[in-house]
Amino acid sequence: MLGRHHGILSLNGYQQKQFCYDYWTHTYFKRLGIPGPPPKPIFGNALDFSKQPIFDVIDEYANKYGPVVGIYMWRRPLLLIRDLDMLRDIMVKDHHRFYNKFPFPMSSGNFDNALFLLRDAQWKRVRDITTPTFTGKKMKMMSGILNEGADTMVEKLLQSCDEDGNIDSLELFGSFVMDSVASCGFGLKVNSQKDKDHLFIKNGKRFFEFIFNSPVFMAVSFMPFLRPVVKFFNFSLFPKDVIHFFTDVTEKAVALRESHPSRQRVDFLQLLIDAKNGKSKMASENDEDDIHNKYFKDAGADENISTKTQKYLTREELLAQN
Repeated sequence: MLGRHHGILSLNGYQQKQFCYDYWTHTYFKRLGIPGPPPKPIFGNALDFSKQPIFDVIDEYANKYGPVVGIYMWRRPLLLIRDLDMLRDIMVKDHHRFYNKFPFPMSSGNFDNALFLLRDAQWKRVRDITTPTFTGKKMKMMSGILNEGADTMVEKLLQSCDEDGNIDSLELFGSFVMDSVASCGFGLKVNSQKDKDHLFIKNGKRFFEFIFNSPVFMAVSFMPFLRPVVKFFNFSLFPKDVIHFFTDVTEKAVALRESHPSRQRVDFLQLLIDAKNGKSKMASENDEDDIHNKYFKDAGADENISTKTQKYLTREELLAQN
């Protein structure tokens, strides 16, 4: 009899602790004075996103509570920001303080080394190496490649006008973007505006379509506590055959460039190869025209991140960035 009462008392004590913990976590933004929708026990505001599209929910929150809203995905606090000045500070001026992104365990192979997934010291090192690739000067060097795709798009546009005047803007500009990515990132001439059955096009579409239709993605988005389980069983957000396709294409392109140095061309892939071989200077040493780097240097590197690191990309990091 005593043991039974002891078990009931222990259960009640556990429930009280869970209630107090739930209340404490779900009043985080309230203690900071940040407005937001009232969270439900355990679930927070996660159930709201199951009733209507995510962007409709966010828009509703912003209209009701203002440009800065605090919500909870289960017990994880999330800050929704629509204030443009604040976003500029976060994304540019104070970006060195916001380098760690949302935990994202559903990657695959080399994709773990993509810049937007890296954290702490590795993020800073890869960012410093790749930043010179995105300066205005380097982007202008690729203008000739982009102009080829733009000329094809204009031809397609004029052809549609001569025929029936109907233009599918999404398909037109989507094909132009795909051609630009294939040419600058992989050194491939795909011409998706005329050849829609190219393997690069098919795999590219699958890559993006799979993300938002993946049940695994939806599960961990609304139930963050499942992330360790998903990572343990090696589930991937992206189709593994698609990841393998782009990895294989990149590896072959890199091998071809390295075996024939005289055939180099000015594109994103070549700049990454130079960074891999240590030929690209660190952003902190050069490229004053990069606004992100300017703010980064003015504010100073985070004291918790070591700056004594290798100044070149590994092969895995190169493949992931591309």
